[in-house]
Amino acid sequence: MVLWKLTRNISLALPEELLARVDEAAKSFYMSRSEYIRFVLQKATIGQQPKTTKKNGATNPLFFDLDDS
Repeated sequence: MVLWKLTRNISLALPEELLARVDEAAKSFYMSRSEYIRFVLQKATIGQQPKTTKKNGATNPLFFDLDDS
């Protein structure tokens, strides 16, 4: 199943540090930034079930938790 045949554009505000990490990771996979983001999002949403926690009755995904502390 190809998900990107019907596409929509989104605009995300990302910290420069995170964007630098994304660019570095994309280069290591020989992908453009956009290709890498699509790859990671597809893997996170289709390829595996994200870890979640219950908070105030809602499920909150933790797979984008970048806190290094």
